[in-house]
Amino acid sequence: MDTNPEIQTDRAEGPAPEPTPLFDYRGNGKVARLPKHLRDQVNHWLVDGLSYPEIIERLGEHGKDFKPDNFSERPEAEAHGG
Repeated sequence: MDTNPEIQTDRAEGPAPEPTPLFDYRGNGKVARLPKHLRDQVNHWLVDGLSYPEIIERLGEHGKDFKPDNFSERPEAEAHGG
């Protein structure tokens, strides 16, 4: 068995680095306050071309206080005519 005492294999391992966010913008409106899984779902619905009233209806209880204007200030909404 050939060992080399000059080679050290144990490195100090710290926590994994935080992933880089895709956007620097974090809104504070009604949509931004939804749980992440619902925000992600809203984004999918926007990509799929659903209208704002359809999205509000699909949100059910979570969308009861929403109006179509709540989507218009989102950066993603600009690409969807919001």
